[in-house]
Amino acid sequence: MIRDSIGKYRANKETLGGGARISYYSGKNLRMVEVKTMEPMIKKNVSWYYNFSGEIIFSETRWTDLNGKIAHHEMLYANKEKLIEWQQNGENIDPHSNRFKDMDTTFVHYGKRLKNQVAEKK
Repeated sequence: MIRDSIGKYRANKETLGGGARISYYSGKNLRMVEVKTMEPMIKKNVSWYYNFSGEIIFSETRWTDLNGKIAHHEMLYANKEKLIEWQQNGENIDPHSNRFKDMDTTFVHYGKRLKNQVAEKK
């Protein structure tokens, strides 16, 4: 997994209003983007993972309160730019639901947009 070997990747850190965005590269290939922010009562961490072809393959959202208790946890898995699994707070979201279909469009679109944003700043 990318996170397990994060030290092997070149990192590009940007300061955002209330946090930071860190892009990790293997050569010229974007492999992961991590956004970390702190709000008054919630610490938010979101990571997006890309394969060597530049396609979004996984995203994890983890919000924790000031005591470290998970307030929100979400994982999205994609294959060939298509959402294949979505887990939210430990429950699988029905892949036949409208909610899942809407997330499929949003997730893949945002993954491409994020990739383009960090490419402009590397």
